[in-house]
Amino acid sequence: MKNTLYVIKLKKNADNKKGAAAILNKAEESYERERENEYTLYGLNYENFKDKYDGERDGTEGIVAMICYEEENGRFCNQELYAGYCEVDSKEESMTITYKMLLHLEDSNMIHNLLDKLDLDLKADYESCSYVMINHFTELIRAFEDLLINSGKAKGEKEEEEFVQDGTEEEMPYELHELACHQNECVRRYRIKADRDRAAFQRDRERIVNSKAFRRLVDKAQIFGAQKGDHYRTRMTHTLEVNQIAKAIAYALGLNLDLTEAIALGHDLGHTPFGHQGERTLQAILSGTLPCIEFPDDGIACRTGCFGGFKHNYQGLRVLNKLEEKYVAHEGLNISCQVMEGVLKHTKLKEEISISDFADKETVAHLKLEERFTSRKKGYYICSTLEGQAVALADEIAQRGHDVDDAISSGLITVEELIAHLDLDKYHAIREELREEKAMFDTYERTYISDRELMAGRMVSAIVHYFINGAICYSRDRMEEYERPADGSIDKEIVTLSKADWDVCRYLEQIINRRVISSAEVARFDHTGNKIIYALFQDYYRNPRLLHKGTLQRIYSHMLQHEDASVRESAIHLGTGNIGIVKEEIQSIVEGEIGLEDEIDLPEDEFVRFEKRKILVRNITDFIAGMTDSYALQEYKRLHP
Repeated sequence: MKNTLYVIKLKKNADNKKGAAAILNKAEESYERERENEYTLYGLNYENFKDKYDGERDGTEGIVAMICYEEENGRFCNQELYAGYCEVDSKEESMTITYKMLLHLEDSNMIHNLLDKLDLDLKADYESCSYVMINHFTELIRAFEDLLINSGKAKGEKEEEEFVQDGTEEEMPYELHELACHQNECVRRYRIKADRDRAAFQRDRERIVNSKAFRRLVDKAQIFGAQKGDHYRTRMTHTLEVNQIAKAIAYALGLNLDLTEAIALGHDLGHTPFGHQGERTLQAILSGTLPCIEFPDDGIACRTGCFGGFKHNYQGLRVLNKLEEKYVAHEGLNISCQVMEGVLKHTKLKEEISISDFADKETVAHLKLEERFTSRKKGYYICSTLEGQAVALADEIAQRGHDVDDAISSGLITVEELIAHLDLDKYHAIREELREEKAMFDTYERTYISDRELMAGRMVSAIVHYFINGAICYSRDRMEEYERPADGSIDKEIVTLSKADWDVCRYLEQIINRRVISSAEVARFDHTGNKIIYALFQDYYRNPRLLHKGTLQRIYSHMLQHEDASVRESAIHLGTGNIGIVKEEIQSIVEGEIGLEDEIDLPEDEFVRFEKRKILVRNITDFIAGMTDSYALQEYKRLHP
């Protein structure tokens, strides 16, 4: 980051306006023609500058901000600001600033907010109608640098990064099946420095495990809250169980264990606090079902996709691509496309949710969402790697197992009742496995700490064992029959269960839904989660200054990165700066009218307001979705004492 800011003040309507106009014309020429120009400080101005700022060395690189204004009744008006990078060279009786302007701002609020911390003396009268102020205030310099990095001129100079083949054909410590995803097929956006001791997908796994989002899974509920007891599952324990099941299947089928594990460990990173109720509440808010956000005036048509919607598998993409910040060169974790595809497709996709709100179009193009990857099951897509298919199946198996565990452990269903529910011929195989476990328990004469918890554990073990074995046997046969397409992408459901085993899986799900998911205990937990998330969203939307400072910085950053210059060049940081300007900006974004009939034909002020509102809403969603149960409850109590 540059450490010096040179602010040049030019008074348009001064007596010697000609000098200021000439300087401004040179700044405009630098901006329009992308050429270097010079600004020279000399005479009385230079002597004052030299005395005050003695010690500035030649060749100093920094940022120059040239603000031009008119004065009416002692107030700024008709302001313009040019900014760019510069180099300063001092001579015997003068100082020359060589600059190249990259930014031109005319939004008075934005200019005022930027320069509010500077003591710009309107009454100062120098012969050149200008003066130079040197500033080393880190926050202000950072604000200018953020603007310059994201300016239209700077953005135009950057080349689009192409996704790269990043894996090598290193020898694996175990033999891979020909249909498995090999290391040299790994594709990601940015190349990773070669590491002879670590394979490409292994590094994906390590990046996920070391992410903040992964650590937060430890305090996100599955069905019951953590207050239910130490042994009830969280998103973290569920994730580890999915990982264990997926690896068991992958190992037996000769699949890539590193890729399998990376997908499994990352598959629920986008989950909200308070289980699935959290994502249902966020989706209801973003679709307008729960009144909270100010929607544009056209109503129902806009509500189907205006604010993008929410589902945890989509949010997982956003976490991996954008929200995690660990590398200097880029945002996100630079995870391979194979892992991101597995995370997205581990569960159902919804037509009403716009994937463009979660990943850029270049990333989406690598996620295999073409027609040929559409599953027979509505809303599901076939993962183009067998490893991704193994994780999706493992997620289903794990859910059946631990739902039964939670149900028996909580006393909502007994082992005898579970076995009785399976008393039909088509469930004979799994019923007999459960009966064998029950008979073994009845036969052994030993004192148990908890009969119920032990039997719950044995039932889960039998259920998971049943489905893993079924998956391995059925998938192995399908792999032998399948001929891989020329492009290497798998376009059929290969790693799966037989129809008979899927019937068993769905039936167990129905039992749990009737006895557990529909129970009063879960209903109370869901009600509490819904209440907390809705209240927090409403609080943050009405007063964004309540948000964490990191989220406020992200909102500002996303405005600066917007593809439209009118949004970039009117961005106001909602957490810092002039309080009057910030309050006015918040009111405009949150409450301002938007008569949306055709987004293309919106007046510029309404278009800017609409885009800023979408950025605000998405970042509030990100903040809440990332919370743990405990943090969400703590925030709720803090805001609603």
